[in-house]
Amino acid sequence: MGLLSAATLGVGSVVLTGGAAQAAPLPTLPNNMVIFPDRDFMTVEGFEGLTDATARVQVLRGTGETVVGQTDAPVNYPEAGVAFEINHPGGACWGEGAPAGLKVTPDIQGGDVLRLVIDGVTYDSPVAPISVESESASGATVTVISNVPADIPLERVEGRIIQPDFKDTAVGRRDARATVDGTGDTGYTSSLTRISDTQVQAEYTFEDAATAQTALAGTARVMSWVTTQGEERAGITIAEHEEVGGPGMGGCPAGPGDAAQPAPGNATFQRSADRTQMQVRWTPADDVAGGTAVSGYQIIATDPQGNLRGRNEAATATSTTLTGLDPAQNYAIQVRAAQGEALSAAFLAGESTGTPPGGGGTPGDTVQPTLGEAQFDPATNQLTLSATDDAGTPQIYYTVDGSPANDIDMPALNAELYTAPITLTGTAPVTVNYAAFDAAGNVTTGSYTGTPGEVAPPAPLAAPAELIATSVSGAVRLDWQAVPEATDYEVSVLNADGSAARPASLTSGARTATVTGLTGATSYTFSVKGVAAGRTGTAATVDGSPGVFVSSPVVTRAQWRSGDFRIEGTSDVTTGQVRLYRANAGGQLLNAGGTVVTAVAQAQQFGNGTAVTAAVAPETGGEFTLRLRNNAAGTANPGYLVAIATDGGRSAPFQVSGR
Repeated sequence: MGLLSAATLGVGSVVLTGGAAQAAPLPTLPNNMVIFPDRDFMTVEGFEGLTDATARVQVLRGTGETVVGQTDAPVNYPEAGVAFEINHPGGACWGEGAPAGLKVTPDIQGGDVLRLVIDGVTYDSPVAPISVESESASGATVTVISNVPADIPLERVEGRIIQPDFKDTAVGRRDARATVDGTGDTGYTSSLTRISDTQVQAEYTFEDAATAQTALAGTARVMSWVTTQGEERAGITIAEHEEVGGPGMGGCPAGPGDAAQPAPGNATFQRSADRTQMQVRWTPADDVAGGTAVSGYQIIATDPQGNLRGRNEAATATSTTLTGLDPAQNYAIQVRAAQGEALSAAFLAGESTGTPPGGGGTPGDTVQPTLGEAQFDPATNQLTLSATDDAGTPQIYYTVDGSPANDIDMPALNAELYTAPITLTGTAPVTVNYAAFDAAGNVTTGSYTGTPGEVAPPAPLAAPAELIATSVSGAVRLDWQAVPEATDYEVSVLNADGSAARPASLTSGARTATVTGLTGATSYTFSVKGVAAGRTGTAATVDGSPGVFVSSPVVTRAQWRSGDFRIEGTSDVTTGQVRLYRANAGGQLLNAGGTVVTAVAQAQQFGNGTAVTAAVAPETGGEFTLRLRNNAAGTANPGYLVAIATDGGRSAPFQVSGR
């Protein structure tokens, strides 16, 4: 899949003004990304067959693609056609699985880019810099003014008013729409015009002023999209009037303006042998994405009587030395990150009581720590260090550049705290110097020189057994047996000439995959191999072809009364037509006399069919409505009906209710 060209995307869509570049392609419909920046809400549509997978979404800002939001979202298919949602009830929160500075609900803005990594493939969708400015009513006309820059053509803009109460008016559906080439719909007329280089105007004229007031009580929207694929829109941004951003449900993190100050990470300290000085180290605090940057650090030592010794350090600092300490006292060490005048919650270095590791040691303790023998494992090129002391476990600091690990009785500034085996790299000999410090400041030094060797590659994983390809509607389902030690499986699709039909993808441990986006009646070769850390397995292959796709219409409402017959439904496609026929409870077609017939042409049809149109976001897929009045409604409740799409898809039987 190549990058979309500027011609494909339309002027101003590859790089939004002042925004991040769209470096990866949009998904291919029916896969799609729909962004609601005013609510910091996102819907990812399509991507069928990825149950139990996890997708990563990032919000990128500026030409440097700064990540200001991130989450790992389970692909849980909350409703038909939707893979997952973010910051919406039933969906994932922003910040899940993200590092500390990104545990925040991002303030999504025009010019940002939403990056989606799913099934091993990366997609980008830019956020259009659009917003609803105002809405007003005069008589039967509602006027909505929206901010839309001139480089977004009106052909890629649509105005909508969302109002469920429209269903009880002449409009007969839950929204009214305005497009540059449209004239409205049942119960209203509409227009969309540009009134300046920065604004557009949508006008909706209803049959009466009461309906206009009903519209004014709804939600005005303006939407734009990056491109069209066929008749469908891809890369959609929907701006909503007077919607509020921030966490969309309980338990989600606050926005950047309300997030807590960032605290520094792990902190350690080491006292000098005379216990009058203390070296304190910390890992830098992560800035809250979109929030105020860390401006410095405050380090405070408090003795049991509440006396304080402290220092302020710059934002770039990761260590300081406190002097003038009382050798006879223990101290609690706190490190805080500062954002201007605001301070973070404290990070306690060492034990919360302030007692140095090992119980504190008393002045006069001269017993040095004992170093264990350095253990080098040539199979992994890892060096393990250890040390013991009579007053507790000492801290070990080390260097790998040949320089000393200690500066007399304190760790050298370039020395690292030992927390895990050290991996030696390269092919030349490496000298590791290390020093163990106890709580009293006694130090013992050691050194190890070793030459990293070539680590033998692990044996490849076995090929998956019993790989089976099954044709399903518009796709191919793959199933296989588990491979010992495999944590994931890589699925590849090849054309007849051996070229890749789509990028390879990972199944995140699942032993099944449904491959979509294939050309019907075409044979493909499917390859599956196990994957583990640092290991790739032998591939198993099988040939298969996607089944013929048919849509799945669903009747959601059917009400009849004398002179008025209303039918509504949904579909997993957004084009075509649906025709409604009389049926029995088992779904068999009936003619006007109630007799079972086998041919569709012989069944009693209601109306002349109705078009399937795109549902109003955040709903996905398509919807259809048919309303028959007077003689066309018939003289009796038909009982049951079924919907049959033009592609042959058929709904389950639905009982018609009276009203």
